[in-house]
Amino acid sequence: MSSMKGEIIVKGLIVREPYATMIIRGVKKWEIRNKRTRTRGKIAIITRKRIIGFVELVGIKGPFTVNELIEFYEYHKADPLELKRVSRGKPLYAWELDNPIKLREPILIKFPRGPVTWVNIRPEMLSDYEDLLHLISILKTS
Repeated sequence: MSSMKGEIIVKGLIVREPYATMIIRGVKKWEIRNKRTRTRGKIAIITRKRIIGFVELVGIKGPFTVNELIEFYEYHKADPLELKRVSRGKPLYAWELDNPIKLREPILIKFPRGPVTWVNIRPEMLSDYEDLLHLISILKTS
């Protein structure tokens, strides 16, 4: 593991429950944020300091108002109050997600307090070497 120390394995998106599980089950296709992102490709979904699975971030739609997004509930699963909370008066963007992969067991990661959206996952953040090998095998085969 020491030869990989500091190297970013994958980016992780921090998502609150119940939305994180909905994403991994493929029920929630859009993650609503008040910012765009240039990130594309496979990302980890993190909730409660655990990686619970992976999805592909395939695109961005928007900007939207809260009222415009209400009609797309089937994609984002957020009620109007949640959309207003995320918006904070700013335009909203739908981060399009596809190809979810659920881990059999979540992988505990250690990261400093503060990240709100993204975590650059590095080997030293994983709880043990087996988790690192498991994570790498998933990223290579899917």
